[in-house]
Amino acid sequence: MKNKIVLVAISLLFTSCATLFSNKNYDINVTSNSNNSSVKVNDKKYVLPAIINVTRSRDDLKLIFTNDSLQKEMTLKSRIRPYYFIGNLFFYPPISHLVDLNTQKRFYYKNNIFIKVKDTTVTFSKISLNKKVNSIFSESLKDETGTLKLHLSLPHINHFSFNPTGESNKSSYGFLGISLGLDYFYLKNKFLSIQSDAKTNFEVPFPVPIFIEEGEYTKLSSFNFSVYDNKKLNKFSYGYGLNYAINVWNYTNKNYNDLTNNSTNSLSIKSKRRTNQNLGLHFNSYFKVSNNFYIGAVYQPSFVTFKSGPKLQYEHSISLDLAWKVTIFNIKK
Repeated sequence: MKNKIVLVAISLLFTSCATLFSNKNYDINVTSNSNNSSVKVNDKKYVLPAIINVTRSRDDLKLIFTNDSLQKEMTLKSRIRPYYFIGNLFFYPPISHLVDLNTQKRFYYKNNIFIKVKDTTVTFSKISLNKKVNSIFSESLKDETGTLKLHLSLPHINHFSFNPTGESNKSSYGFLGISLGLDYFYLKNKFLSIQSDAKTNFEVPFPVPIFIEEGEYTKLSSFNFSVYDNKKLNKFSYGYGLNYAINVWNYTNKNYNDLTNNSTNSLSIKSKRRTNQNLGLHFNSYFKVSNNFYIGAVYQPSFVTFKSGPKLQYEHSISLDLAWKVTIFNIKK
């Protein structure tokens, strides 16, 4: 129960998705079918194709398109980002939506823009399906060597397989967790990470109070510290390294009768707790959804436990992870 209270309390600190996990600036990929073309945004000129950095705002964005034969002022409409609605579903909706209601960070101007020129007509055009697919699987913004990033994520859906001392194997699915770490890019496509996390098998996917008056229930939770290496492949990344895990199994049976070992209408409570400290591996794989937001899977198997002396024993946790990575600074600059 204490672990649940801690996780719920931590989740209360993150009641706003767009405010906490978004930058006020972001990059737009701009292309055109016209040769020798450019756009000017906020008095800065970009030769197309280009990646332009803009500030999020509820106001429309003005830009000037130019090629060899014409020049035209264009307006890019501001719109509300989809994950303002989706992302905040994980943070006490509708409170989280109301918190983000007054922030400029909930707006954007699309991520990919295609400017179509036909004779003297210049318009924003829909991007072909082929180009959309290519943009999904191709990297639009490379990280520089020396970049240090903050990694904050929610291991939202979790599966545990534990072997508590004196008990049979315990396996469970559940929700909620939090993870914090740092990524250091020693090459443009490779980075080292240190990370710690806490995750549990909470009964529902949202951090709400749950009170159990009677019956029996189990609680599985895992606390991990990992050091691992990663490699980027376009918008995908994968990593592997070492992990130290503290796996906890709690059993509670309310209305337990000590004389008959059966559940009764008495008010007695039986509880058991087993904790294993394990050494194992860390594996992850992520897909970059936007400039800062990633979806991935994390697998943390343990092979050695130090309970009553070191011995071989397998346990694991597997998580669907929602991650935000924000650049702190570049060490080499």
